[in-house]
Amino acid sequence: MAILLATVALVVGIIAISRPTTSPNRDTSSSTPTTSASTDTTAADRKLCEAIAPLIRENADTGKNFVNLGPSGTPARDAGIPDYQASVSDWVKRIQPIVDQSPYVDPFFTRTLQRFIDDTRIYASSIRPGPENDADAAAWNDKLVAIGGPFDVCHKLGVQW
Repeated sequence: MAILLATVALVVGIIAISRPTTSPNRDTSSSTPTTSASTDTTAADRKLCEAIAPLIRENADTGKNFVNLGPSGTPARDAGIPDYQASVSDWVKRIQPIVDQSPYVDPFFTRTLQRFIDDTRIYASSIRPGPENDADAAAWNDKLVAIGGPFDVCHKLGVQW
């Protein structure tokens, strides 16, 4: 019993030491600007939507063309993998700088757009000839879910792709 109490006391002590202390007179404001939920990002969001719209359309067309080659594992689809991978690599090189140069965008928009880019890149770099594996299917589905964020933001602003 004494060992158990000593262990609990040690854990409580470590937690207490690691917690920041605040006093009533301590200034907790930060000199670093933060983005609050009330910050209007509409103009920046619209600018990013307009910049990415043709690239999102291009990516959708590239994906459709690849899928239309036939089911995974067929000779035509397997033969199309290198071209699909090259297209995605080129697309990432063009869309990523646009995202990186858009710092005042709604954080949800940025996160989901980046997730879409990353998932697309991961899918393209990992697919191999032969039947689709679970990881490939998951990456493809993840990218479809991720584009929902940019779709929601951009379509509310009247930017279609």
